Amino acid sequence: MPDPDSFEIADVTDGEAWDGFVGTAVGGTAFSTTAWLRCAREATGCEDRIHGCYRRGELVAAVSGLHLSKRYRSQLVTPPLLPHGGFLHRPVDSDNPARWESARNSSASSLIRFLETKYSSVRLTHSPELVDTREFSWAGWDVGPRYTYRLPLPADRQKLWQRLERRTRTAVRKAEKEGYRFRRLDDPELVRRQYELVYSSSPNPGRPPVESALVERFARAASDAGLTEMY
Repeated sequence: MPDPDSFEIADVTDGEAWDGFVGTAVGGTAFSTTAWLRCAREATGCEDRIHGCYRRGELVAAVSGLHLSKRYRSQLVTPPLLPHGGFLHRPVDSDNPARWESARNSSASSLIRFLETKYSSVRLTHSPELVDTREFSWAGWDVGPRYTYRLPLPADRQKLWQRLERRTRTAVRKAEKEGYRFRRLDDPELVRRQYELVYSSSPNPGRPPVESALVERFARAASDAGLTEMY
């Protein structure tokens, strides 16, 4: 197992190189790319951070998030409204599981130690692809699972339609007969109003998990960047 002290931590500033790393990394998703981090920055007004873990000059792991600064507290968090972020690891070119584990855990340990010295608080949501959280537990961090559905979206829409439950398909057909139509409408303000309506009409209305103004700003930034469509 490589010595955690053999790694160098430095900020990743080359956006193109970073997106290339995300595209092949274990734990990498679209939400770690510069485009989505830029949307988070525009919506929140906070700076995004990408801390790279290098060994012999090569980027082998990294962590991304937003930097929040409140008085004397400095935090690194996965951006609100983005499902995943956190740690990413370069794939290990080996069929030996022990080598994968050794490489990932040693770089994770190095990044964890760096984050503990730089921030007073860290809150990250990793991709479901990262399942080994022992280094975090051993470092005394709170670790918990989050449950999510990951659904493949084939280009053949008929396959998507057939995958729906029969009662759902029946409800859709009934709505169509009653005159409901599905159309594109890029309106971030409408997204905000619908978001507020959902939480105000719930059986236990309360404060929504993300403020509605932030939802609108994020929807606008993502739409302007061509990352989303609204219907």
